[in-house]
Amino acid sequence: MLVASPKYRRPLNSNQIHVLKLCYKFRFISVPLLADYLARDKSSVYENLYVLEKQGYIAKRYDKTYKLRGRPASYCLIAKGIKFLKTQPETKQLVNETVLRNMYKNRTISEEHVDHCLQVLASYVALNSQTNKTFNIFSKSELATSSFFPRPLPDLYLSRKQLTANKQSDYMLDVFDATIPFFVYIKRLRAYQNHCDEAELDDGESYPYVLLIAPDDKTEQRLLKLIEGMLQDFDIYTTTLNRILAPPNNNSAIWKDVFADDEYIEL
Repeated sequence: MLVASPKYRRPLNSNQIHVLKLCYKFRFISVPLLADYLARDKSSVYENLYVLEKQGYIAKRYDKTYKLRGRPASYCLIAKGIKFLKTQPETKQLVNETVLRNMYKNRTISEEHVDHCLQVLASYVALNSQTNKTFNIFSKSELATSSFFPRPLPDLYLSRKQLTANKQSDYMLDVFDATIPFFVYIKRLRAYQNHCDEAELDDGESYPYVLLIAPDDKTEQRLLKLIEGMLQDFDIYTTTLNRILAPPNNNSAIWKDVFADDEYIEL
């Protein structure tokens, strides 16, 4: 029998704590994306989210327009969940105080920002699948403690688990939304170039390659022309959101090099 306000609640189990960590990692999550990430059925994922929401660790973002738009509900940390991650021995060493402080704004953040976070999570899931989990992939939240990366931080950082001959080991990735004006692309590429100029690399160490995900083909073409006119000291590859989420013929060669004619490469 369900009790509206039980006096005793069981401690969170490992699956529920893992979900809280993923809320920290990506800021916003959804049932379909989390099911793909965890390789679990949607019903069990929803059950974990439901319990965490009812116990006040996370909030659900949903209104009656979502169903009409085919948009899933999204979930994020709120005060109790943030406090849990800050204080529990198994999580407090994994989180950054500044990142958590920003998450107190989760309830009021714009829908566009929520969409961006979900696109980053979708890209993470797709990359893991397409590369057969070749990389350790870190989110912006996880990079906050490192002084190496440019600011603003990249959306994702990929580090190859095993060094492979003739394969780049490290990549920084940004997901660009359709609402972003093109001058932001220019500003971002300049930031990477300035960071590369100032980076203190060990002998024989190369600057990470930069991966850019454009919202559509037209924007990608403009982006490639911009890259072609640059004299950057690192390699840049582009793709589109459609290609990374639904690669043609299940082919993981989806990345475009402006200097390689019409060929596409895989990571």
